[in-house]
Amino acid sequence: MLAAQWLEEEEIYFKRLGLFAASLDDAVDAKVWVLCLLKNSADNLWDAHLQREILRLFVKQGKNIPKDLVDDLVSMILGRAKDVDVKQEWVDHKKWLYCRT
Repeated sequence: MLAAQWLEEEEIYFKRLGLFAASLDDAVDAKVWVLCLLKNSADNLWDAHLQREILRLFVKQGKNIPKDLVDDLVSMILGRAKDVDVKQEWVDHKKWLYCRT
């Protein structure tokens, strides 16, 4: 599927399109987009340019995340943020946003 291919692209615009498409009704399998967010030490998960699409995706399709990937995703949200080189206040806010959805 084209949307799944967009998630694999390095260009940020294609990733945004892929994440938006994944938020639509079963356009992309949940396992595909979760693995996209988790690859490269979850760099995509913490990219500020992707935040809007990621939060939309969590709200609309979060219920479809496979059980075996939920723990991986949660641990990356709660654990990886320590490695992000920004103010702690921003990291705490981002954790809150992701866990809230």
